[in-house]
Parts: sequence; C-alpha cells; structure tokens
Amino acid sequence: MLKKDCFFLGIITKKYSFKGEMIIKFEGDYSKIYSDLKSIYIELSGSLICFKINKIQKHKSFFLRILIDGIDN
Repeated sequence: MLKKDCFFLGIITKKYSFKGEMIIKFEGDYSKIYSDLKSIYIELSGSLICFKINKIQKHKSFFLRILIDGIDN
C-alpha cells in the first residue's frame, strides 16, 4: 500500500485509558463514515501497517477514540 493511495484521517495524539484505546485528531469534518471503518493504516518507521479496528467512536469535536485489534494496554 502506498501513501498516495490512502486517505489521511488524522494524527494519533495520545492514549486513552489503560485498555489500549487511542485518541486521533481527525482532519476535516466528522462523518458517519468514520464509524463504519473496519481497518486503518498507520505509518510506522516509514511503512504503512494495516490494523483491524475493534471500536471507533467520536470523542469531543475533532477527535476519534479508537481501539485496535492486538493493542490492549
């Protein structure tokens, strides 16, 4: 997967709780489409890695709270 083929959702800003949830500051307007996402690509060390989303929900105005499969702390 190449970066040019992806849609930029936002930036992971911090962790949320001790259960592995993260806060993402999203770019643009919130859309109901975000709540239907099944996976997300995260850039790690210059490579895009696909992660399965277990839970995603709006968190305040411009943030999403997301729980990724395999990350539990």
